[in-house]
Amino acid sequence: MNRSILMLSAMCLLIVASCSKTKEKPEESKNEIIINGTVYPTTVIGNQTWTTVNYNGNGGVNYNDGANDPTVGKLYSFPELKALINLPTGWRVPTEVDVKALMSTVGTKLDGDDSYTDAIASQKLMSKIGWSNALLTGNNSTGLNLVPTGDCFVSSVTIKNYSDKGVKASFWTSTTIKYTPIETNSYPLLFEVSTDSYDNHDEPAGLRGAIYSTTASNDGITTFPAEKRSIRFVKDN
Repeated sequence: MNRSILMLSAMCLLIVASCSKTKEKPEESKNEIIINGTVYPTTVIGNQTWTTVNYNGNGGVNYNDGANDPTVGKLYSFPELKALINLPTGWRVPTEVDVKALMSTVGTKLDGDDSYTDAIASQKLMSKIGWSNALLTGNNSTGLNLVPTGDCFVSSVTIKNYSDKGVKASFWTSTTIKYTPIETNSYPLLFEVSTDSYDNHDEPAGLRGAIYSTTASNDGITTFPAEKRSIRFVKDN
């Protein structure tokens, strides 16, 4: 066998080996992200990419302390949110700015100092199933798929009050505020889409989304009261 044939054979072997390695390596999906070992589907909304299911990692509680359901995830305290580390590059718990950008994409309304999404805009964010009122279900046109997981109000070591499943989809932001410049405590903001009515802000059919603060943000273990809500993640495109 002459030298040319040997060189050609070697080149063919290299090409085959290279192709084999390429096939063995799974193609990275652009529509999902792995967070703490769990795969979460994602959707692009405007200039952002959001996870489309709630966080379901360590800690947290299942609604009514029942069996875990990955389609709705768990409810977490604000300290548990702050303890989340090692998120994939670019990914974060949404800030108030992130949520307002989301609201702007679907149609933000202004009511004095408040910004909110009305019934039509809110339905773009909501899941198509799971809502108690069949007339107030979502169309999920953004793919965000907010599910009405409700929340948990912890009033003591042994008492956890679960409410509003089927009525509210509520998740934390990482933003905190102080009501006055001399305030010692900071209070977290959350974003909530609800089919329940809001004081002085009743939308058509009682559906709207809004950002607001909550004072019950402690860990629910050593300090009470406390709240537990859902967590989503976002990144810039």
